[in-house]
Amino acid sequence: MAILIAVLCLSTDEKTEHETRWLSGKQLKNAAQVEISGQWSESPLRNMLIQISQSKRIPLFIDRRVDPGLSIDLTASRINWEQLLSMVGRPYGYGFCRLDDVYYFGPEETAVCLPGQFEKLKAWTKKNRGQADVDWWQPVSMQWPRLSQPAELLSDMSRQYEFEFHDKQLPLDVWAVSDIPNISLLLKTALFSVGFDKWVLISKSGSKIKLVDFPVPKEVVYKISNLENAKRAASELGQMFGGIKIRTVGNSLTLSGSVNDLKSAIAKAVDFQRVQTSRPGGESVFTAEFKGKRGSVLATMASQLGLKLKFDQGIAELLSQHIEFDVVDAPADQIIRQSLQGTGLGYRIDSTQLDVYRK
Repeated sequence: MAILIAVLCLSTDEKTEHETRWLSGKQLKNAAQVEISGQWSESPLRNMLIQISQSKRIPLFIDRRVDPGLSIDLTASRINWEQLLSMVGRPYGYGFCRLDDVYYFGPEETAVCLPGQFEKLKAWTKKNRGQADVDWWQPVSMQWPRLSQPAELLSDMSRQYEFEFHDKQLPLDVWAVSDIPNISLLLKTALFSVGFDKWVLISKSGSKIKLVDFPVPKEVVYKISNLENAKRAASELGQMFGGIKIRTVGNSLTLSGSVNDLKSAIAKAVDFQRVQTSRPGGESVFTAEFKGKRGSVLATMASQLGLKLKFDQGIAELLSQHIEFDVVDAPADQIIRQSLQGTGLGYRIDSTQLDVYRK
């Protein structure tokens, strides 16, 4: 069981560019199923998602419209990546979708419509690929300097990849450093536009693009994969949401309906997804950044192990001290020992509690 934990406030600055070995294809699909548990308190939403994304090596693009000042308090237990995105986003009107090997997180209406619109864009580009002057499928970098302006980045792209872009409708905005893998020129152009509620039209020759208002169709299609029991999920969703069409294919569901109908249906469908442990035998390992009082760290560890924390009041001062450390794939006993390092305290674990005492 791989568990990511944030204790107290992880208000770190946005991460600078660094190399991450991002996953794709089947490896990405498997990583998205792996169990996550965690406790976040007053944690900046963007930083939290970026931290987990990098730790799990799952590429994530966060829409510019996601409030950069939003902090959350959340306790999650034994959920997968998509369930986490749904859980943290839904209360604030945010949703998610997967586009090729990149996850998108942004306004819920956009997230519901985006997969279908991108499939149409891909189909159009493939249809005209043979005669196109521009290869929209070539991989391009998603790295840019801090404080970059998207309109200028898109203009630079048009010069570098030789397509015409005259409709400069993107207003002034400033973006932080990006840290996701190279993606297709097609997907990069789409992601640059969608955050401004715009969409891309590509000429038949592939040499010109035009930005239009992002379309919201009367009926949209959204696919949910990795279901534990697709037929059971379809049956229950059908009873709850009579206004949508549901089709099962293997362990996946295809939901069709209006945007408003699908918002709630997607959130519920994600609850039926499979969650798997990361290691044979279900050994609990933790990838975490701990910042806070020693007692808070120990209490969090006890909670993750299904135990109660017990200690004498005589050591309360030691447990109120602030500690900071990081671990990667560390067993519980290693984290507990590290939390107590230099205190002269010991611990024992029985079936119901984590007991901390003075040696």
